[in-house]
Amino acid sequence: MWTIHRNGRLYDTLDPKSHAVLQIARSLSSDNPGDSFTVKNETGETVGEFKTTVSHMALTKSVQAAALKKYHETMTPENRVVRDDTITPFFIGLSIRGFSTETRNGCDILSDCPTCRKSSRALVRNDATGKMFQACPYCNTLTTH
Repeated sequence: MWTIHRNGRLYDTLDPKSHAVLQIARSLSSDNPGDSFTVKNETGETVGEFKTTVSHMALTKSVQAAALKKYHETMTPENRVVRDDTITPFFIGLSIRGFSTETRNGCDILSDCPTCRKSSRALVRNDATGKMFQACPYCNTLTTH
């Protein structure tokens, strides 16, 4: 029998001939945000690991409207060249929601978004909880980090 461990504890046992062991563990991880699942064979060797992520809408329509208003109110000829009509209002909106962008040596920590493939996804911190997220201005998503 193969075993599925949830957050390091035995969760279930399965017949390895079912061919669905890894799919079951992957499905469980989708239903239990923040949990990790490990599948082990009869000898205890790990044959699959799944850590869940949670992705949800970053900004509601009302926060988007407030951010866009602030974006236009604070626009000057001097700062126009360093602003983007999608990225800047998005991060103003995150600031309104209580998030701050993580930086390294004064630069935002950016990565490629696996959904839209743009390289403007940034590492952000929820100032109230300290939790880290990846935020994509083009997808309007926050994904657990």
